[in-house]
Amino acid sequence: MFIYIVLRTVCYDNNMNRFKRNYRKQKRSSSSFRVNLAWIIIVVIVACLLCENYRRHAQIDGYYDFLDLTEDGMMAPFTNASDSQKLGVTQSPRSHINIPPPESRIGPNGEKGYIHNPKFLIENPKPLVISDHERERICAAPGEGNETPLGNVALHNIRNYMESSKESRDVKLFCAIYTHSGGLNHTNAASETWAKKCDGVLYASDNSNLETGHVHLPSNSASGFGYNGMVQRTRTILAYIYDNFLDDYDFFHIVGQDVFVIVENLKEFLESNFVKDYEKVPNNHIFAGFPMKHQWYKHDFICGGPGYTMSRKMLKAFVEGPLQTCKTHLEGPSEDIMVSECAKLLNKNYFIDTRDSKGAHRYHQLSVQGHANMEPRRRRNMDGVDISVKSVHQSLQWMNTRFGFPVVYKEDYISNSSVVFHKTTAADMRRLEILLYMDRNEVCGL
Repeated sequence: MFIYIVLRTVCYDNNMNRFKRNYRKQKRSSSSFRVNLAWIIIVVIVACLLCENYRRHAQIDGYYDFLDLTEDGMMAPFTNASDSQKLGVTQSPRSHINIPPPESRIGPNGEKGYIHNPKFLIENPKPLVISDHERERICAAPGEGNETPLGNVALHNIRNYMESSKESRDVKLFCAIYTHSGGLNHTNAASETWAKKCDGVLYASDNSNLETGHVHLPSNSASGFGYNGMVQRTRTILAYIYDNFLDDYDFFHIVGQDVFVIVENLKEFLESNFVKDYEKVPNNHIFAGFPMKHQWYKHDFICGGPGYTMSRKMLKAFVEGPLQTCKTHLEGPSEDIMVSECAKLLNKNYFIDTRDSKGAHRYHQLSVQGHANMEPRRRRNMDGVDISVKSVHQSLQWMNTRFGFPVVYKEDYISNSSVVFHKTTAADMRRLEILLYMDRNEVCGL
């Protein structure tokens, strides 16, 4: 009996020890599993936050990396097999890849294949209209309006430059503005101010109207005339200009409705020996604007805000080449990225330097007050900065690193021969017209 009790006690102790060891092992395993699960959850949450942050930033202001690029940064030249099969096929002037036929354009009287009169503003110039509810804002004393005191200094310098310059401006300029029927306040203001100084004008819109000058110019975009249809709308605009006005003008400026173009300075720049000599080089094409490079897109491009200017040589080469083969079915809002990347197929050095002899810039992504008051910032001190302002800071830093262009701000940034300001309201267009060209006391009845 004693032996039985001893053996039972030993067996019990062994079993208990084995049980404890297994329990501790399972506990450690369970604890390890919980730790690993916690880390997995943390990683997934962080990844989701990073993806959401990228998506949110990537869609701000229409800039996102939606393009298929080859390893050297060039765009893959074909959208699909059907595009590549059309290589080497000479396109007739009225036959373009993924662009509606001419008969899709409907005129103001319902006529198909409508071609507008680009000189409508020259033949019927619009007078400046100052409404009662905008009079105080438009007629404020210089420096007391939206332009701010520093912006007024810049405008004063630009006006003095235009009035004193003896340089030639003998080029024919076509101005193409993409808009819609809801943008009449902007296009009316453009017609009353800067647009009537262009030798030809197009308001590419969703309907045709002789009174406003809007022209029905549809694209094949699934988004129609919406923001996400901008890539296809721009392709259609370029094809329409090529088909109907290529030989009538020397240069073509493509831009949105929220700008003020100083046409005299733009013509003077385009007529300069610098531009003429640049395009004499066989593979060079005039593609002018503000070069942009920021954290939300991995390659540089010409910013669409202030618009971009093409020579006849450039427009012809672009429409006959990349327009027919480069991302022909792409959808999205970032037409400036599409045009720039496709322009690189013509020449990797695809844009011309548009700064003046002092290193000041002519094409402006911001309003005059935005640039006149923009303070220098370090790369790591961008918290709370507006996305457009931040992109300008980053672009200036990139130009300095890439080309050695000096980083300039305020009065050193805004050239006296500036050609365009972006982010300009309709009321500010009328105000800029007064400050740059007119007698405020006379116009405002002061």
